[in-house]
Amino acid sequence: KAQANYIGIPLMLNYDLFNNGNFSLSASAGANGAWGIANSDKLNIKGFQLSTSLGANARYSLGRHLALQMGVGADTYYPTGSRESCIFKERTTVLNLNVGLLWSIK
Repeated sequence: KAQANYIGIPLMLNYDLFNNGNFSLSASAGANGAWGIANSDKLNIKGFQLSTSLGANARYSLGRHLALQMGVGADTYYPTGSRESCIFKERTTVLNLNVGLLWSIK
């Protein structure tokens, strides 16, 4: 099985749209730059993978440090110039839905 490894640096900006006691809504936007750092013998991944993200989150506080959170978003991946086939060549936009518990240390 061929495997490529990347190291990335994400930059995300969040903006609180609404906050009413236990319930809040926020929007986020950002970018991620990832560099290929290790390849198997079967792959020749080189260069830089750029992606951008947009999202919205709803959060309901269950206590001082615990909240229920749901987020929807879309990530767009831009061409790298590599000839290797990967999921981001076939699907340049990826939609996601995240639901879970958020533990805060603040």
